[in-house]
Amino acid sequence: MRDRPVWVVLLSRNVQSAMQFYREAVGWRFELLTDERVACWVAKSGDDEPLAVFVDASASDFPDARELWLPYFTVDDLDRRISEAEAKGATILREPSDIPGIGRVATLRQPDGGIVAWRSPAAS
Repeated sequence: MRDRPVWVVLLSRNVQSAMQFYREAVGWRFELLTDERVACWVAKSGDDEPLAVFVDASASDFPDARELWLPYFTVDDLDRRISEAEAKGATILREPSDIPGIGRVATLRQPDGGIVAWRSPAAS
């Protein structure tokens, strides 16, 4: 699925409180995804469907960021798309990098300020 939202990440400086809110308000449950560099939890619905990832922003590349939801869109040829976005006024906040099993990802700020992440899937 290209050019569509495929994932959403909540960046929070108080991820435990955010998880408690969603656990109590909508019944989500959480599983630790990784605690290597930055602790991340997968939010799952009652039928075990992955819904989102919650990230401890205090230990991320954006420790002072306000809590925000970050959508991920799948694009073809991430590096080319990032270059085109920069030419149109976007600011790259996190340079393209490879994440095993996920693909190549980058985070950018649109010319008017919106923040979004793009990804090209990992080769199969």
